[in-house]
Amino acid sequence: MKNWYTIKAQAGATNAEITIHDYIGNWNISASTFLSDLKAVGSSNPGLKNLDVSINSLGGSVIDGVAIYNGLRSFAEKTGATITTNVIGIAASISNLISQAGDKRKMAKNAFGMVHSPLATAQANANGMRDLADLLDKFEGSIIGTYVQRTGKTADEIKALFDAETFMTADEALAQGFIDEITPAVTLTASFSLDNLPEKIVAIFNNTNDKTDKGTKAPESKPVTKPETKPEMKTDPKADAGTTFANSILALSKQYDIEAHAESFMLDLKLTTVDQVEAAMREAVEVRDLCVFAKMPDQVSAFIAERVTLVEARKRLVDIRAEKSDKTHVDNTTPIDAKGKTQENAGGTLSPSKIYEARANFGKATK
Repeated sequence: MKNWYTIKAQAGATNAEITIHDYIGNWNISASTFLSDLKAVGSSNPGLKNLDVSINSLGGSVIDGVAIYNGLRSFAEKTGATITTNVIGIAASISNLISQAGDKRKMAKNAFGMVHSPLATAQANANGMRDLADLLDKFEGSIIGTYVQRTGKTADEIKALFDAETFMTADEALAQGFIDEITPAVTLTASFSLDNLPEKIVAIFNNTNDKTDKGTKAPESKPVTKPETKPEMKTDPKADAGTTFANSILALSKQYDIEAHAESFMLDLKLTTVDQVEAAMREAVEVRDLCVFAKMPDQVSAFIAERVTLVEARKRLVDIRAEKSDKTHVDNTTPIDAKGKTQENAGGTLSPSKIYEARANFGKATK
């Protein structure tokens, strides 16, 4: 079964390892399951001294993420174990908050952090939307408080970073107080194109291939450089001259009213042209609308993040509804008496008292 985390520790071990490498709360696996597994590790390893948490996640459920942060801190206090968080790819959105749970917070030289205000999708009237906005403000205030405590920044400074939807390199994260240490970068040998990335990020990839953190020369291999051939996305007729790929994605997300999920499309390495992004967004909109019409909007974020097709989304929603129906089905048929006649009051219509009386007497012998 798919899972967005793993927890590994041998019985009696002093070290345990946790990986969080996907959308938090995905596949209907909540923080309660994570915390239950974490508690089990602590119980079976009373001498646990170190808990290493590896993170490569674009985020996920805010509530689950906050619970995991608090659960990790509580675990450290109860067991005395030292928690080390290490961002090895990206810690975006609520996964970045989890990275703050470490007594030691590390990030690979070529990894990234990202923070922004909490997001939500909902189907509600004006009052419901106002209530949701108030709730998001409360979530944001709580999260900002944690960042203030962990980074030493003021609430206004953190809020400014949230509003700007800030991406940080490892060097920037260290300077801003989001991490304590930068770990060696992974030497890159892949031949993928770097033209889709900002120049400062391309420089990071190339620099980390030119040398090791010890200052020794890397093995004889050419650093990853931009190919001479222009990538497909720059010749895409839909992309205006001077428009970056990220800006094209953002513009499309606004056009398709799916801006809350723009980050997911930006970081999907399988999407390399504007046409591919637009096709993915069109299907995502259909999936979103299907979830809303099925009165299951809580599935939207996970479905879009997984690039679930419309056909697959329909199947999953049917399965979810069937499972809920089995658990919550209530017989609302008109009550009848033991002779098979419908119970009615003098006026010929049903009344609550007659309904409950009929259900209480159903199956009993009558005279």
